[in-house]
Amino acid sequence: QAVLLLHSPSHAAMIDLAAQVILGVMMTIIGMALAFYFWVTFLDEGSTNTVRLTLMAMVGLVTVWEWALWYAEVFKPWMLSLILITNVWAYLDAALRYPVVHDVPSFFAGKLTSCVLLKTVAYVLGFANLKTVGVWVPALVFMNVWCMPLCYLLGLPIGDQRAQCMKHDVVNEDMLLQAGKLLLDTRERNQFVLACTRATDKWALRCAVGVPGMAQAVCALRPHLRRKMPSEQMI
Repeated sequence: QAVLLLHSPSHAAMIDLAAQVILGVMMTIIGMALAFYFWVTFLDEGSTNTVRLTLMAMVGLVTVWEWALWYAEVFKPWMLSLILITNVWAYLDAALRYPVVHDVPSFFAGKLTSCVLLKTVAYVLGFANLKTVGVWVPALVFMNVWCMPLCYLLGLPIGDQRAQCMKHDVVNEDMLLQAGKLLLDTRERNQFVLACTRATDKWALRCAVGVPGMAQAVCALRPHLRRKMPSEQMI
């Protein structure tokens, strides 16, 4: 009977599932070690603005990747709304407010922790067919759920009072609160439009200087930047 049990289809399926889980965990651990090594190296060399932009890019890439998985019906239909809420309200908000350090009992810390836990549980329950994903479940959870918050925490100047006191242009307010001010306060709305215009002009000038042949296109789209353009770029 023991021999028959070992050769039964159910026992073979359990062994196969266990092997997949072990392989997935091992791959995830290796991926985590490599990712954090390169991230710590990047933090030693990158500026605050560069780290913030990188965190925002990570959120964008994860969101596009998760949307592709949802579109391919790897996720259940309800996962899309949860992904958008957690990625925008928690992950993107954290990236925008970097490098501000928040206290553990703060609303921001509770929000980010709750969203990470909620998204982790959703990944356990949200696959349309868990068998088709199999070995990739641990890797997907790490890459899409844990990676960005962990990178954000590693980049914070925790314990470095000098870095925490440095001036920055970060608006340390919750994203929903800022959205409410934009909708209800005309002054806040005008300041937001002005800040967006200045940021657009700044990036347009960088493109005009750094990309050959872009100066004429930038001046055609934004004529007021012509006087700020280096003369050699207009040749």
